[in-house]
Amino acid sequence: MGYKHTHSRERIPQNLNDFDRIFIEINSDNWRVKAGDLSLKNQESYFAPFTRQASGLEVAAKINEHLQVSAAGAIVRGKFSTFTIVGK
Repeated sequence: MGYKHTHSRERIPQNLNDFDRIFIEINSDNWRVKAGDLSLKNQESYFAPFTRQASGLEVAAKINEHLQVSAAGAIVRGKFSTFTIVGK
């Protein structure tokens, strides 16, 4: 008796849309560029906090010791929700 291994073609991703998160990131000591599926988050702002899953481009750079800048442009797909439960 031998071992028989079978593959189901239904389990093998057929294109890039079948993967959950795809991105390319290039960085150095002073800058970073990320393109593809992004997790954008800003909880520091009182007036416009947000958390989004999007497809787009994110760029960040360290100008000097006291100044860092970042920017992102994206297309939001579907609806994303976050629930926070705080227990006592």
